[in-house]
Amino acid sequence: MAIKTYAKLRRKRNNENPKSCEKMCIHLKPLEDYLKTQGIVETYRGQVWTKNCREWIYYDAVLNPQELKEKFDFSNSIIIHNYEDIKVGSELGLVCTICNDAIIGQHPNSSLQKNKIPI
Repeated sequence: MAIKTYAKLRRKRNNENPKSCEKMCIHLKPLEDYLKTQGIVETYRGQVWTKNCREWIYYDAVLNPQELKEKFDFSNSIIIHNYEDIKVGSELGLVCTICNDAIIGQHPNSSLQKNKIPI
């Protein structure tokens, strides 16, 4: 509930179109649905960093992007996003290069990944 409220306030503040947010692209939607059925908690949803990023969803889990690409038979337009940084945090997930959407989890090398569900 708090995440949805935050997303609504953020859209209002940034004058974003509510219809363009809170919808994952069709390429990553099967993975989003799967994570929901597994009960994985969504920790953030929205536009990150730049306008080049559209809908990014962060989950409270450690994702194995290579296995997920194979499991869902994703095309080459879905790439692995691997960002490691000791100062601002690390993340690992999948990005759709067509729609600029992403599904991201904790990086397995991050200290924050302890006790996170591996997917």
